[in-house]
Formats: sequence, structure tokens, C-alpha cells
Amino acid sequence: SYMKVGNFVDALKAFNTLIGWLKPADSLYNNSADAAEKNRDLYEKACFYRGYCCTQVKDPPNLVTPLRKKALEFFKEFLTEFPGSDLAPKAMAQMGAVQLELNEFDQAVKTFNQLASTYPNSPEGESALFSLVKSSMEVGKSDVARNALQDMLSKKSSYKPRDFAGVGQLMVNNGLYPEAVQAYAEVIGSTDDRVLLEPALYGTGKSHYEMKNYEQAIALFEELMERYPKSGLFYDAKFVLGNAYRETGEQQKATDALSDVFKYAEDPVLINRANLILGKVQLEQNDPVAANASFQRVALLADPKNKLLLPIIEECILASIPLSMEMGRYQDVQDSCDQYEKLFPHGEKLEYIRNMRREAIRQAAMQG
Repeated sequence: SYMKVGNFVDALKAFNTLIGWLKPADSLYNNSADAAEKNRDLYEKACFYRGYCCTQVKDPPNLVTPLRKKALEFFKEFLTEFPGSDLAPKAMAQMGAVQLELNEFDQAVKTFNQLASTYPNSPEGESALFSLVKSSMEVGKSDVARNALQDMLSKKSSYKPRDFAGVGQLMVNNGLYPEAVQAYAEVIGSTDDRVLLEPALYGTGKSHYEMKNYEQAIALFEELMERYPKSGLFYDAKFVLGNAYRETGEQQKATDALSDVFKYAEDPVLINRANLILGKVQLEQNDPVAANASFQRVALLADPKNKLLLPIIEECILASIPLSMEMGRYQDVQDSCDQYEKLFPHGEKLEYIRNMRREAIRQAAMQG
């Protein structure tokens, strides 16, 4: 119950108490063969979960490292005492994750390799290198994750497309785009399973876009749209596709891609991001009036209470101010500056905003 509510310190104390009652061979609780057998199962689980609790404590900070070291000690004891337990592969996987967290990289790699060889038929053993990648990412050890991927690629016959799909997604999520392309290549080249292929095409296209390989990104997104025109990734793909077309100077195709987002999307974040990109496209098409209208749609209509929209709103306000100034719409400039100060009282552009407001007031006075 303590674990369920995230109280791992008290959970650890409770498991230690239970172990203290059940471990002694002459314990009063082991007063018959039947009782001893039932208690053995409780004892085994308690030994595993006390190690697990030590991996989960995050506060107070001064307890974290000592408890991680305790977790290693408890898991080693568990594996010695219960090597055939169903929980043994989980204990070994947890050990590897803790070793990564403690910067014991070589030991972690050995642990995950041992996991694969000792428990090859367990879910943890089958996905040991994937677990190494995942655990490395969770503790910010990108180099270990990269090396684990290379190990997977060198033993690719031991892994399934879904393993590489999972690694590809982890790589994209953590900004390791060249590695994502490598992982997803093992999916795209080996399966027609839509559940795997659809996100692999998207992830590879997204990775190429982030690496500024815009032509490759366009080709992959076009393939995705052709294969799966009703894809659940439709809006995200169209959005990145529009951006890629903009980067290659194909402004009309960029506008067409973004118009599909406006047509069907209901997510306000997607719609407002599309308006931001549309404004940039319109600027590159030498249409500052239309561009300013796109930026202002976001600045005036997007909900600032939605934290995901705030960076988009900020960028649109900053983009619209010089355009309004050039068009002589000085009151719009002042209103935008007021809006910026209200929404971003600690924004990096405050000095610029105040200067632009003063200039707009001066220009308006000269006109008047």
C-alpha cells in the first residue's frame, strides 16, 4: 500500500520488518511445513521489493545515492538466494539501471549482457539491450545508449523489428536523430506491419528534418501519406512536411500541407503551430500583410492558459511587432507590446519590447 501511494521509504521499512519476521528458520511464523512454504513466497517477494523501493526514492536528495547502493546490495543478495525466481530477471534489469545511475557504466553493460545470457527466455532477457538503451536514456547517458544500439545492430538477427522500433522512438524522443534513422531502418526494411512501419516512417522523416535533410524528410512523409492517408500521425506529418517544404523554398507546397492541418485538426497546439509556420511562409512569399494576420491570429486568439501554447504565442507576438511597425499600425504595436509584458513579465525580449513601444508612441505622435 505504501508503494501504491509512492511512499517508498515507509514501504522499505515495512518490507524490512516482514523479512525480519520470516527469514529466521526458527521463526514463530514458520511453525509448520505449510506455513513455512507460504511464508517463503512472501519472503521472496519482500526481498525483491525492498531493493525496488531503494531504486524509487527521490527525496530527500541526501538519501538517493546511499539507497541506490543499498538496492545493488539487496538485488545481489536476492539473485544469490533466488536465482530461479520469476522476479530474478527483473532484479537483474533493475541492477543494471541502478549501475547506470551511479555511473558504473562498465558494470551496467556486463549486467545487461548477463541478463541476456542467464535469462534468455524472459521478457527482460529478450530485450536486455533495449532495456540498456532505455535505462541509459532515463539517466541521461547517451553514449551508453549509442553503444547499445551498435551492439543490437551487430546482432540484429537476435532482435525483432519491434525492438528496433522501440529503440528508434527512444532515440527520437531524446534528440539522437542519426541513431533513430539507424534503428528505424531495421524496421522499414523488414516488415509491412503498419503498427511498426507507420511510426518508423514518421520517426525517420522527423529525424531527417531535424538533421536538415529536408529532401529525405519530404520523401518519407510523402510515402507515409500515400501508404496511410488516414494515419493517426496525419497532422504531425503534415505539419513537419509543411516546414520541410518551406525550408526547401517550395512555398506553395508548404501552404498546401498546412492547409490540410487547418481543414481537419482540432488540437489547438497543432493549429497555432501551423499558423506560425504559415506566417513564415507568407513572409517568404513577400506577403507581409497575410503573414501579420497569421501571427496576430495566434497572438490574439490562442489561449495563454495553455502552457504548450505560450512559446508559440510569444514567437508570434515578436514576429508581428516589426511587421505592424512597417505598416504604420502603431496602435497594434503598442497593444502587442502590452500583451507581451502581461504574458511574459520575465521574458528575454522585454528591453526590445519597451523600445518598440516607445518608438510606436513616437511615430504615432509624429503622425498625429
